[in-house]
Amino acid sequence: VKSEIKVYPVFEQVFRLYTVTFIVGNDIYRTISVAYGDHAKVPTPTVLGYDFLGWDQSLNPIVKDLTTQAILRAKSYEITFDNGYRDGDIMMVEGHMQTLIIDYDERITLPESVYTRDGYVFVGWRTSDTDYPTFYDKESFRIRDRFSADELEHIVLIATWLAEEYYIHYE
Repeated sequence: VKSEIKVYPVFEQVFRLYTVTFIVGNDIYRTISVAYGDHAKVPTPTVLGYDFLGWDQSLNPIVKDLTTQAILRAKSYEITFDNGYRDGDIMMVEGHMQTLIIDYDERITLPESVYTRDGYVFVGWRTSDTDYPTFYDKESFRIRDRFSADELEHIVLIATWLAEEYYIHYE
């Protein structure tokens, strides 16, 4: 170089991108790229039986790669008991059973039926879509294992009765 040269830098502003991974349960819900200093945001996840409460990491500002886990709380559901009496039945059903409030992932044991009906034997509990018992006294289960999403809003267990048979022997 034989003469003075003025050199001017030319900068192109490029923000660093970071990867933010969102985990719901044991699954990757979304993975997104976020510019340095920006806020990471994804649609609220919907998880059957749970309320979404937020994420376990701060998402504003993003200054590094980040993995965040959804904070979920089990929803509570109501199980009501129907005594199984229908209009037109001859024999009434006596007794009352308390409604149960159960969390989606909680293991419950059904109480023993306190209903009584002269001339009938209690054989178990059914749901409105069956004519036969699908649950039994003192049976243990989790709501998540036995009910579909459509059934969760109104869980009713209906007492199922079998008429006692009597044999009369004449001599």
